[in-house]
Formats: sequence, structure tokens, C-alpha cells
Amino acid sequence: MRDILKVREKVVPYLLKAFENYKEKGIAPMRALVSDYTDDPETYNIDDEYLLGAKLLVAPIVGENKGRKVYLPKGEWVNFFTGEKQECGWFEVETDNIPVYIRME
Repeated sequence: MRDILKVREKVVPYLLKAFENYKEKGIAPMRALVSDYTDDPETYNIDDEYLLGAKLLVAPIVGENKGRKVYLPKGEWVNFFTGEKQECGWFEVETDNIPVYIRME
């Protein structure tokens, strides 16, 4: 429970900013990868990952699986939970958490 509350503490201000951005600029807080990566043809067929706000990419794991393939578009990415850098492109992930990656600027 403590871990979940720590995540919530980090994410709530971020989400508030994402919704302010939506109100001011019309950019949806939750959107398909292709919205931000129109030059990347790989993003056109991905329907099970999404961007959350300006910097988070979420790749939910559905069902009882603990793993899945994840695609990260060009850029520098860091695992939200571990802080480990992750190369862009396709890769397999096994985790007890939802795969979430932060786009670094």
C-alpha cells in the first residue's frame, strides 16, 4: 500500500498539469503514440500502448501475463519504477508492475 501511495503522490501533480495543458492547448492527456510520433510508422498499428501527459508511455499488461512486447519510439527513455535506461524500439518486458516509461528531454 505504501508503494502505491508513493506512486500516487508522484503522479497526481503530473496529471493535473496534463489536464491543464488539455484545457489550454487541447492536447489530450491520454492519447495514442501516433499522435506524437507521426513520423514513426511503427506507431500506426500500436493500439495497446498510450501516452499519458507529455512524458509518460504506458504499456498495460492484460490478463494473467507478467510480460509483453513494448515499443518505445525514438528518444531517451527511463523505466518509471526502476530508473533504468531503456533503448528505443521493440523489446520484451517481464514485470509485476505496469510497464511505464518516462521520455527524457
